[in-house]
Amino acid sequence: MTIRHIKNTLLLCSTALITLLLNSCSSDNKYYTINNDTFWYTTDAKPINSQGGGIFKFYDPQTHQERYFWYGVHYKEADLYRNNPTMRHPKCSFLGVTTYISDNLTEWQSAGYALTYEDLNNSGINANGWLGRMGVTYVKEKQTYAMFIQHDTLLMICTSKSPRGPFEYYRHIDMTPYCGTSHAGDQTVFVDPDTNIGYLIYSKARGRNQGFISQIGVDNTDSIGLINCHRVFAGEGREGNCMFKYDNHYYMCASDLWGWDCSHAYFLKSKEIFGPYLPTNDMQKFIGVERDFAHQTQTGFFYTLRNNDNSETVLYCGDRWSDFANNGAGYNQWVPISFTDDNTPIFNSLSSWDFCPQTGKWRIGKKNNYILNGNFEADRRIIPEPVKPRQAFITGWDTEFIEGNIVAHEDTLSPQLNHRNSTDEQNNGAQYKMSLNIADKYSDYRRRISQRIVSTPTVTIPKGKYIFTARICTNDTTVNTTMFASSSIELPEGFFVSSLDVDNGIIKHNLKEDITYDISNLSFCPTKEWKEYSIEIVSDGKPFRVGFDIKGPKGSWCRIDAVSLILTE
Repeated sequence: MTIRHIKNTLLLCSTALITLLLNSCSSDNKYYTINNDTFWYTTDAKPINSQGGGIFKFYDPQTHQERYFWYGVHYKEADLYRNNPTMRHPKCSFLGVTTYISDNLTEWQSAGYALTYEDLNNSGINANGWLGRMGVTYVKEKQTYAMFIQHDTLLMICTSKSPRGPFEYYRHIDMTPYCGTSHAGDQTVFVDPDTNIGYLIYSKARGRNQGFISQIGVDNTDSIGLINCHRVFAGEGREGNCMFKYDNHYYMCASDLWGWDCSHAYFLKSKEIFGPYLPTNDMQKFIGVERDFAHQTQTGFFYTLRNNDNSETVLYCGDRWSDFANNGAGYNQWVPISFTDDNTPIFNSLSSWDFCPQTGKWRIGKKNNYILNGNFEADRRIIPEPVKPRQAFITGWDTEFIEGNIVAHEDTLSPQLNHRNSTDEQNNGAQYKMSLNIADKYSDYRRRISQRIVSTPTVTIPKGKYIFTARICTNDTTVNTTMFASSSIELPEGFFVSSLDVDNGIIKHNLKEDITYDISNLSFCPTKEWKEYSIEIVSDGKPFRVGFDIKGPKGSWCRIDAVSLILTE
């Protein structure tokens, strides 16, 4: 497949800090910098709390212009985690549905709550349970804005005459006649940009192995509801159900069935809203999601921009449920997407990038971290993991076993490749829930963990000077660690597992030669306290490899976290 940029397509995986970059993409169009992996704030420095929602373009009665309205749920735990991101919270406490308004999709102002916990309780609705996965559409027949939101085991509808709210309780719907369960598994609201008709995109709750689309409108009881039901998918369990439209095709999207954890992003494609969606019942992965599980997110929602030059910009907003998973900073991440010639979406995982809302053009940000899964949060279970997913590698990284025991499933001698950080460890320098673990309880060992830094057709690794940084600690100060950069892209023949082979990893034997650390290297013995180490790398723009070479005695361990590779000049 070949890659094209002619339609300037862009995906947004939801909530990070957006700051203005004061330069122009033309004489009157500005670029804005979108920084992921951090918490976002409004233009007046108030926290943005928006999870499991959507962006819609509505007429604003206050300004008498069409503007972007971003709705999402504010959970109490979002504030707790933002203030102390060292632990996951076991439950979701609904505070309300927030509304943020923007004229450029980058600078957001709070319009307050569209719906609150108190509003529902005052209407006799118990709001102590689950409320989430919501969206808003305009129902022309009733001249009313309708909010569709999951409420415990039913679908709840609230309505308002203004997109700013307040929304009031309207009715509940038992989803059993539509999908066979009283509520959807996951859901979003999709508004077709060509017709302005709203649709509910959802799955069956039990098993989540069936996907449905229902048009929103006025039903045969003259009530706002779902006026039809079309099953468009029956296959493996999928959640995070959502949709976007690009190049006159509808993309039915979803995630793995992994709960709060981040996962791959999948899609099916159709020329018609109700299908058929192809390939039939076989969702395909977005290109590029394997190396860090879609920038450590779950599929959330989409928005399609129509640019002045007839190009399209698709915004994908993937949720990072960090308040409930402790898997990083920020509740949403936005990244640009490109497409191949056959319109297969490509996920460009960037931590910082510049975006021009007027034209839809984008470029890599100056502070982008070129390391993928640098905080090791993509893998939420201890590796090797025998199930869901079965893997023996750290996502995004290659691990070579030069001396000592090798990784293996169902083997008591197998080393563990990652470590689950305790709250105390996070308070003392570890970053979030997981860290890289280089250890062997039963043998002396030497292990090398590295990542290839290679340009893709859509993301170029520029020439220049980089800083390669990591936090490292050990339980034994005789452990020797080398941080390195090497021009040797291909690993020597030996025993190693690679994230590039997603199912089981690559297995080779008979290590005969070693790569050289010819670009840069630093050898040291880490301390028992978490400490930051870094080396400078000068790149000529050709591919290179960065990583860690660790040698230690039996029973020792070395842990690594917060790895970054930043272009400095």
